Amino acid sequence: MPFPSHSYRQPTLPIHKDFMMRITVDAASVAELRRIIVGTCGDLMIYMRVKPVDHASKMKFWLCLSKGSIDAVIGNIMRALPQAEFGRITPLLPA
Repeated sequence: MPFPSHSYRQPTLPIHKDFMMRITVDAASVAELRRIIVGTCGDLMIYMRVKPVDHASKMKFWLCLSKGSIDAVIGNIMRALPQAEFGRITPLLPA
């Protein structure tokens, strides 16, 4: 008897707990952005990477955060640094 060509099982989607968020700010705002991130996230931040761009007039941040802290971080950054540029927020794949 041949095997059925399809399954009636629904595929399980992975649950993403951690996300990567990209932010770009003026170089003069780096200390303020770090203060906001650490003050908002505390232990929920997994890591932060900073890289200069545009001849060091701007700095790009990559933040690895827990899902629950993303909305609070975005809100606090938008209030304190309205010129901040937000990039993609992507889920990190489980190891």
